[in-house]
Amino acid sequence: MALPVDTSQNDALNLQVLQRQDNQISELVGTASHVVVYEFDQVEQSWKRKDVEGSLFVVKRYSAPRFQVFVNNRLSTVNLAIGVDAQLNVDSVDEFLIIRCVDQSSASGFKIYGIWFFPEEDRQKTLKLLERILVSVKSGGPVPHSPHPQQPAQAQQPAQQPAQPQVQQQPAIAKKVAQSYGPIGSPKRSSNKVLSKAEGIAAGEAILGMISQSNKSPVEEVTVAVAQVDVSASSGGRKSRRKDRTLNKEQFKDALLQCLEDPAFVDQIYQAYTKKQ
Repeated sequence: MALPVDTSQNDALNLQVLQRQDNQISELVGTASHVVVYEFDQVEQSWKRKDVEGSLFVVKRYSAPRFQVFVNNRLSTVNLAIGVDAQLNVDSVDEFLIIRCVDQSSASGFKIYGIWFFPEEDRQKTLKLLERILVSVKSGGPVPHSPHPQQPAQAQQPAQQPAQPQVQQQPAIAKKVAQSYGPIGSPKRSSNKVLSKAEGIAAGEAILGMISQSNKSPVEEVTVAVAQVDVSASSGGRKSRRKDRTLNKEQFKDALLQCLEDPAFVDQIYQAYTKKQ
C-alpha cells in the first residue's frame, strides 16, 4: 500500500502560479501531471493537435465560470482555459478525455477537445471530478475535492515530457461519442507522423518479403490475418473466422489497416523490417 504524500505545499505553490495568470482563481480542486490537447476540426471532420501541453488543473473561481479546466502550457505563454458550466459534456473515449464546451467564437457555437493524459489514471480521476462538478453546478450544491495524486503536478517546472500516443491519419467514428457529441471519435487516429520515402520503401519491401514466404497470395494472406483477429460482437467476444474471399483494392486496403491494429501482425512486420537494415 502506497504511503500518503503531503501535497499541501506543492498545491499552495501551484495556486500562487495560477493566480498570477488569473486573479479570479480561488482554489485548486484537482490536478493532472501532464496532458496533450487536441481539437476537433468541425469543418474537415478531423482531429488537430494544438500547441498546448503541460499540467492540467481544475480550479474554483470567484466569478463566472465558477469552475474551470486550466492547462498551464509549457510550449508557449498561451494557456487553455475551459469553463465548466451546465452545457459542458465530458466523456472518456480510448485514451482521451473528450470535452464539448460552449464557445461563441466558433461558428457552431461550441468546441470539442480531446485531452490525452499521462499517467493514464489521471484521466479517470479528472473525468469523475468533472462529473461531480457538473452535478453540483446543475443542482447548486457543494463540490467534494478530488483526492490528490501521489505524484503532484508542478505548475512552474513541468515534468519531463512522456512519450506521445502513437496514432494514425484519420479519427475513428466512435459510436459512444457520436450519440453525445456528433460524428466524432477520439484523436487516437489523428497524427502528423509521415514516413520518409526510404522508410516507406523499406517497410513495403519487408511486408512483401514476409508475404512472399507464404504459398498464399498477398490478398489471401491479408484475408487470413484479418479473419484471425476479427472479433464478432454477437459471438460474445469469441474469435470468428471468415471464409477466404477475393478482395478489391479498397477492401484489401481496409483489411491491411485492420491487420495493422493487431500487435502480433505489426511485430512480424517489424522483425522482417529490422532484418533488412
